[in-house]
Amino acid sequence: MEFGKKNPKGLDQMMYRTCCHPVMTLPAGVMHRRCLKISKRTWLELERLKKVEKMHPPPEDPENKLVIEESEEMHPPTDNPDNDETADDKSIHLILESSDSDSVQDEEANISCYVDESVAKEDEEGESLAEEQSEAYPNIQDGEGHGSDQSSEKPEGLLMKLLAAISGLSRQLTLFAADVNQQFTTVNTRLLSIGERMAALESNCCPSVEETTRKRRAHNPKIAEAVRRLHNSEANCRRYEPEQGLSSPHNEAVTSYLVGALAASPDLRSVDNDAILSACKTYYETVRRNFRYSQPDLAAQAAAMKSSARSRQRRKRLLEARQGVLAADEMDFWKGITIDMMSDEEDGTVEGVSGWIVRPPSFRSQELTNLCATLQARLEANRKYTATHHRRLYTGPHSDRMPPNTYDSEAAKRHFKAHLMPQVRL
Repeated sequence: MEFGKKNPKGLDQMMYRTCCHPVMTLPAGVMHRRCLKISKRTWLELERLKKVEKMHPPPEDPENKLVIEESEEMHPPTDNPDNDETADDKSIHLILESSDSDSVQDEEANISCYVDESVAKEDEEGESLAEEQSEAYPNIQDGEGHGSDQSSEKPEGLLMKLLAAISGLSRQLTLFAADVNQQFTTVNTRLLSIGERMAALESNCCPSVEETTRKRRAHNPKIAEAVRRLHNSEANCRRYEPEQGLSSPHNEAVTSYLVGALAASPDLRSVDNDAILSACKTYYETVRRNFRYSQPDLAAQAAAMKSSARSRQRRKRLLEARQGVLAADEMDFWKGITIDMMSDEEDGTVEGVSGWIVRPPSFRSQELTNLCATLQARLEANRKYTATHHRRLYTGPHSDRMPPNTYDSEAAKRHFKAHLMPQVRL
């Protein structure tokens, strides 16, 4: 019998509500409580009906009287109270079956209405309970495959479904973990590749300390003079081309020729070929620099560089000469001094007398200036020195040279003015 259809003809209303109502989808406990309530209420109504019959007996009817007498003959009264109660019940049932009075029909109608109201209340309670259970168990179906508000399956079936769901989740987690591991492997591979490329770039752009420290070319005046004389000799037709680089085929051939010729000379047989090669490269740089500064657009720059180099050489010679006349008590104050602290000596003429115009540095301290004047007086007292050096005519304005960037920290306190200290003190 399908739910939701109208009551078929001939089916008792109580049986239809009990058997065919959608409440059958409720749990067995709810159905049991409902049946007990209906049975109890029906028994109470029957008891009330007995009392009504005793208080208002129906009019005597020959047919009914005959039926009662026959019933008493078939079931004589006994002293057992159970038998009396049973006989009364049976007599009431016989009276109900044979009675067609209006009072009995009204009572039956009242009982039916009361039971209908009770069933309606129970239906509402069952429907609310079913809705709550349908929210908690939305996917559970009944035996016919229809969605049910309450689970009607056995615990074994639910356990199997739970195990199947857990197994599916486990497989999904395994696949997800494998995918994540593969992605991590790919990322690690890429990171390693990037790290290798970064290391290669760092090695190319930022070489190590050993590589950055260029090998200083051995300055040997004897070898340098031999290279210059051989390169500029009239018999040599192989000379450097300053327009080309040192690695050009022509200049490479010139370098090979000079190294081979000088290595075979008797004066340089004991000299290493690397030292001769270094001297050849240095001379090529000199030739190329002279060529560049000989161009018209670099004439002014070339003149400035020549003047700066000449002044630097003069300061170097002046420092060396003054160190030779230092007293023992002046050594500590002089310690750490450089050629940058010496005065510039520029060519000039005063009243027809040629000589040098002295321009001391503006950043030199007064104590160091006084010491330099004392040392210069000692030098000029030596006739040999005055015979080989130009005369210092007078002291002119301060030099426009900037202070050096680096200097000894302890020596800077003695040699520099307080507000003109070098930026970096070693």
